[in-house]
Amino acid sequence: MKLIMEAIVERNRYFTEEPLIPKASGGATGAQLSDLETHWGIKLPPSYRAALAVHNGITNFYFDVPLLSTQQIINDTNESKTFQEFFPALWRYIFACGTGSYDAICFDRSQPAPSGEMPVVRLDDHGEAERWPQFDVFLNEYLQRLSQQIADEKANRQNLPE
Repeated sequence: MKLIMEAIVERNRYFTEEPLIPKASGGATGAQLSDLETHWGIKLPPSYRAALAVHNGITNFYFDVPLLSTQQIINDTNESKTFQEFFPALWRYIFACGTGSYDAICFDRSQPAPSGEMPVVRLDDHGEAERWPQFDVFLNEYLQRLSQQIADEKANRQNLPE
């Protein structure tokens, strides 16, 4: 997660007037993880559980979309329920959702792997935008995407006149 947060900061320097700096909270406690499992009615995917144990929420994780803390998910403070009408099978398992955008990231619990991992789905105002086989693959691909955006922007700026 540290590499992702560093890449977010660097990428945002190129794409926003006032860079959106991610802020991570400390890790979730065992009780908080259990509370989320009770709320969702499922065992947390192992890679997601491990990430929450390190950072129980990160602001500005996916542009302005935060990676929600266990309490934000349980209390629906980011209004993920607004996705219920359009994504009845997915909205309840949203773990990243912004109040000012139509982007959300969730688990698809209909396709669990024997390992306990579940597909990760990014939702936007057009429907299902992207899908990854599990949370750690999503994180790795997100880091690769951030790195590519940074490299592309650096290359584009090299061609600009001084």
